[in-house]
Amino acid sequence: MGGTVAWGEMEFSIRAPTIADASSIARVHVRSWQAAYPGLIDQEGLDGLEVAQRAELWVDRLSSPLEGARLVVERGGE
Repeated sequence: MGGTVAWGEMEFSIRAPTIADASSIARVHVRSWQAAYPGLIDQEGLDGLEVAQRAELWVDRLSSPLEGARLVVERGGE
């Protein structure tokens, strides 16, 4: 599973995630919640989200059998 996709002048790589991706996935997870949910979720809760905690969660998820589609999209190796 995976491949390269071009969109305009940008190229993206799409692949299955590995445990090594847990920290990067966690960073996107936390930042996207903090950007999307102000006013909908308690701000203190959003401010308290920690990348390190979410990374542990993602290590567990990525270590478990697949429970649905999981893909990582990279651009420039990130």
